Amino acid sequence: MCPQQTWVVRGRSSLLAMACSLVLAPGCRTAESPGQPSGGAEVPTQSAQLLQVHHPAVATLSADGQTLYLVAMDDAGLYQIYRGPVGTPPGVVTSALTLSFPVAILVSADESQLAIVDYGDAGGESPSGAVFAGPVGGALARLGGTAAPTYPTAGALTADQRSLYITGRALPSAGGEAMLWQVPLSGGDAVLLYHGTPLSQPIGLALSSDNTLYVADAQGAQGQGGAIFVSRGDRLLQINKQPLALTYPNGLSAAGHGSADLLFTTTIATGTEPWLRRISPNGALQDVVLPALTDATSLSRAQAVDRWVAIDAVVPNSGSATTPPPGAGVDGAVLLLSP
Repeated sequence: MCPQQTWVVRGRSSLLAMACSLVLAPGCRTAESPGQPSGGAEVPTQSAQLLQVHHPAVATLSADGQTLYLVAMDDAGLYQIYRGPVGTPPGVVTSALTLSFPVAILVSADESQLAIVDYGDAGGESPSGAVFAGPVGGALARLGGTAAPTYPTAGALTADQRSLYITGRALPSAGGEAMLWQVPLSGGDAVLLYHGTPLSQPIGLALSSDNTLYVADAQGAQGQGGAIFVSRGDRLLQINKQPLALTYPNGLSAAGHGSADLLFTTTIATGTEPWLRRISPNGALQDVVLPALTDATSLSRAQAVDRWVAIDAVVPNSGSATTPPPGAGVDGAVLLLSP
């Protein structure tokens, strides 16, 4: 039985009873040897500040990159879901949800379905977290049925847009192992895809441009630091060859449509890493330098175009933001990234 771990996140701490066996299990070996990041993919080279807001949590873009979806706090200190055309102040989307710790917002390619992943918090509406989904602008219902994910930490739409991949952990009474589920958007029970080693503290999910599933883990590199795993059948293979500086919240997304590479946000542990890095399926790393990105906590790419939206926990001193939604103060920014 492993001891509980205190997971320190930007702005708060959460006690996570994750299983802490960090040795790679048979069949969860490291992927092939590293080379260079694959060619042909665009990565962000410029950024534009869209909004300055109060405690922005997560954001995403419509498939065409023209509409922003955002979760941020209002002037009462409550999380609200916002939506609007990129470049204009977004409006509140009615959802009637009380969110504790939103960790993902997802929208289907046709913008018919909206999903929110909430980690939960002691004393909140959902102490062990929940996944909600429903029509954009309509009521969002809890998903997962009798096997609903608990303490969910990240989410991604499946390639067919019919379900969600969700990471989290089991309840302490059920062993507290790290979990990976698939949750149908149409309702019904969640399906457990993977649990335990090599996952320890899963914090990010993304599909690459070739629809391969990747999982980021804050302590997955055999106890030495963060790791990114690729899903191959019933196995998870670590692709990075050195520990990654990953923390929570984390951004993980596909790179440009011409490549199978990924982009991920990092914590500056030694004072030298950038906030955004690129990794290829063979483990090769490349820094992506964007001076305006000073404390990245969320990253998402539009499904059909090479546009990304990032949450920055520190407001850049550009003074170029549009009027923010109502808020009890500005302490974060939403950035649009492009090649």
